[in-house]
Amino acid sequence: MNNDFEIHISEPHDEPAEPIEIKLIEAEPVRVLEAKDPITGLSYEVSVQKIAEEMSMGNRINKGKVNVWTDSDLDDEVLKMQVMIAKYFSDAESAAEYADYWLKLLYAGIPTIPKVLIIGEKEVLLTDMTSDGSVFYGKDNVNPSFQRYEKNKMTELDAVFLSIDPEEIKAKAEEIIKKANANGIFLPSDDPFDILIHPDGSWEVIVLDLLSKPFSEVLEGNNSFCVDKIMSFVSHMRNALTGRGEKPFIVLGKTVVIDP
Repeated sequence: MNNDFEIHISEPHDEPAEPIEIKLIEAEPVRVLEAKDPITGLSYEVSVQKIAEEMSMGNRINKGKVNVWTDSDLDDEVLKMQVMIAKYFSDAESAAEYADYWLKLLYAGIPTIPKVLIIGEKEVLLTDMTSDGSVFYGKDNVNPSFQRYEKNKMTELDAVFLSIDPEEIKAKAEEIIKKANANGIFLPSDDPFDILIHPDGSWEVIVLDLLSKPFSEVLEGNNSFCVDKIMSFVSHMRNALTGRGEKPFIVLGKTVVIDP
């Protein structure tokens, strides 16, 4: 694909190109919890300590980064630690429903979060898929893409994103739709897919927003709108990172263009 634009990457800087605001906090006390693996049904003890909070687009704290230690991580009697994401649910959702939906995606061969652990009725632990420097390009990265361009703080992964043929993204999304339809799974059409770009330049399309009541079931009754939705986000991000178009305002699953 021939691109008719150039991208200029600024010098390395300390600010991360994160699509969601991350607030570092003073480390909280360690909580010792029982974690259930939804795949095996087995439970084991984990120690969890919150180290950062993430603010959602609705300005509420619904997840955070945590240090996690488990007995199964013992190596030569040294307890190992990994960073994971702790996700919290409102009254309308539960950890069990979230895990059930995740299992349906997993068994259907649909790319999604690698690991989910239930640690309470309203809380789960998730694989931190950005711990290696990978970045998600999707709904939550639309407005930040405009901000990085305006502040001349575009990244190498922005350049990788721009080098991807949108038709390749569309084809991968359509493959996922076929698997979902074949297994009777409704995808979240409000935010159906994310493109995860890795530091080595490889990338994948995954289902990240695991809802107990996906909009595609409630509103459309099918998955037909999901591909259009991700391609809309792709278009906005490409426009943002090349200085084209207007900054969009995203609310309730709809993208509305407003004056910058």
